[in-house]
Amino acid sequence: MQEARFGLEGTLAIDLGKGALSDPGGVPGWLVPVEVLAKFALADEASAAVLGGLIGAALGKRLTTCIALETDLFVEHLAGECALRGYGKVSLERWGDALVVRTDGSTLPSSFLAAFFSGVLKAASQRDVRCAALGASDGVLRFLVCAPDVALRLTERLAAGESWRKAIVALSGSGRGAS
Repeated sequence: MQEARFGLEGTLAIDLGKGALSDPGGVPGWLVPVEVLAKFALADEASAAVLGGLIGAALGKRLTTCIALETDLFVEHLAGECALRGYGKVSLERWGDALVVRTDGSTLPSSFLAAFFSGVLKAASQRDVRCAALGASDGVLRFLVCAPDVALRLTERLAAGESWRKAIVALSGSGRGAS
C-alpha cells in the first residue's frame, strides 16, 4: 500500500482546548518563526547547527516510511514539510552519481540548513550521510549529500577559496557520496 501524497491534513495536530500542538505521532511541538531561527543561527552558528540537526532528525524519523517506498514520495513530503516551516522550496537534483539538495528562497543560513538536511537524510535513510553547503546564487542554496569525511574535506576546500566545482571534481575519486 502506497503512502498518501503530501497534504496539510495530518501534518499538525492542534488542540486549542489544551493549548497544544503536536506532530502526527503525538510528539509535542512548537512553531518558530523562520526569522527567529535565522537570527539565532547567525548569532550562534554552532548551536544553530546542533538545533538544525535535531529538527532534521525528528522529521527524518517521520519520513522513514516515505523513503522506503518511493524517492519521489519522500521528496514531496520533505518539500511539503519544509514549506510548512518556511524553509524555502526544496527539491533534489542528480548530478551524475551525486545527489544535491536544492532550496530556493530560504532566509536561513546554510549552516542551519546543512545540519537540518543532514539530520533528515541520516534519520530517514539510516545511513551516515552529511550535507555540505556548496554556496548560494540568486536565492538558491545547494547541498551535496555525501559521506561525513567527504563533507569535511569539501568544506575545508571551499573555506580555502576553491570553487565548489573544482572541489567536487578533486574529491570525486576519494569518496563515494552516500553509498
